[in-house]
Amino acid sequence: MEQQCLQGIINVLKPPGITSHDVINKLRRILGLKRIGHGGTLDPGAAGVLLTAVGKATRVLEFLTEENKTYLAMLRLGAATTTQDSFGTTVFRGEYSHLTDHDVHSTFEKFRGMVWQTPPMVSAIKHMGRKLYQLAREGVEIPREPRLIKIISLKIIQINFPIITFEVTCSKGTYVRTLCHDIGLTLGCGGHLYCLLRTSVGDFNLDSSFTLEEITSYYQTGNLLFLSPMTTALKKYQKISIPTILIEQLKNGRNIAVDLNYPCDGNKEIFVVSDKDNLIAIGHLNCSDGRVLFIPKKVFL
Repeated sequence: MEQQCLQGIINVLKPPGITSHDVINKLRRILGLKRIGHGGTLDPGAAGVLLTAVGKATRVLEFLTEENKTYLAMLRLGAATTTQDSFGTTVFRGEYSHLTDHDVHSTFEKFRGMVWQTPPMVSAIKHMGRKLYQLAREGVEIPREPRLIKIISLKIIQINFPIITFEVTCSKGTYVRTLCHDIGLTLGCGGHLYCLLRTSVGDFNLDSSFTLEEITSYYQTGNLLFLSPMTTALKKYQKISIPTILIEQLKNGRNIAVDLNYPCDGNKEIFVVSDKDNLIAIGHLNCSDGRVLFIPKKVFL
């Protein structure tokens, strides 16, 4: 199989116990390619959907990171930890025996919608070129500014003290560890993330994911069932199809005139495909003097 021709999105079912970067390294060995990246880190202890991109598809990763994500999580009450999960050192213990189901439901209600969240020290956020988790290992604490996130959906599945199982759909930049920590803090007993499964990223979910073992098996037999087209990462963006004669102009980085039957919005990203639905370019529209021009930002030829 011609390795250099491989490009697309792979929905990997990440197992717990390895880092997201470990997954990338394993894929590089399986496929014999170096140009592979992922569209959003999963903590080592977490499992679930990890979107990865191969070849030219790495250039659409920025669009994957913008997608909403859904998680199935378990919150353990009674202890707060340094890492906000079960892998950290306990820094506070609190009593939860007096809490009722009503207390839990009313507290969860406070975390729906737009919420301010302070990122944890154990995170991949960078400070002066270094990741915060690297500084945390050295015992360094850096002040972090709260970020406005969106909890789109927060549903309690089961309450079995001290464990609360819940499902959350959230915006980019949300830390479920911190959500658990903050809920425990609000309840007054402390809490941390006990278990985490990412069930979806945008339209990609567990049902369409592949284990590393499955990817290995498929690839060794020449079956690329695990590889999705780049356009699957751009479903929520406006799509324009152009004739073959215009492709060469885009290849040379030139703007092209397009004929649209709908309002032009120059602030939105759109993507251009060939008549065979292959991704050609990503860019935006410029509308003036009665003409609509497509201005390429990234060309994939």
